[in-house]
Amino acid sequence: MAPAEQLLLSLVAAPADALSVDSPATLAQLQGQLRADLGAYGRQMLVLAIGAGAGLTAVVVLADVLIRRAALGRRRALGCSRSALTALVLLRSLYAVTADIVTGCAAASMAANAWGAPIPLAFTAATATLAVLATLAATMPPALAAALRDPLAVLRTP
Repeated sequence: MAPAEQLLLSLVAAPADALSVDSPATLAQLQGQLRADLGAYGRQMLVLAIGAGAGLTAVVVLADVLIRRAALGRRRALGCSRSALTALVLLRSLYAVTADIVTGCAAASMAANAWGAPIPLAFTAATATLAVLATLAATMPPALAAALRDPLAVLRTP
């Protein structure tokens, strides 16, 4: 018998053999395992969602860079530096994703509050920060591709 069970039986005025105590230790262990499994599943889903979003962002920004290659080439030909062009592409995507993040976080918080399971503010802020960092990382290769292109070669293409 565990010490807590012995103490409980000593406090009760009934004979010890007339009482039985079921320990919830296995239930606590099961709860700990469930919490660990659900936490791991939640982390995997978050990584999957942010990774898929970053991949789609990279594709969209690459398409935008390819569509606007003549305008970006004109900027370079008129004296825009490579770092300024890279910053332009990064800031354009960051502007769009910031509006999406604010909308998504607000909608998720309202839905979670309606279901009675509020999302902690620290988690919301961390998720938003991860989304911004993933967007910047996914936008960097197309931005560098736009900045490193020869402006004259881009402007010669019909």
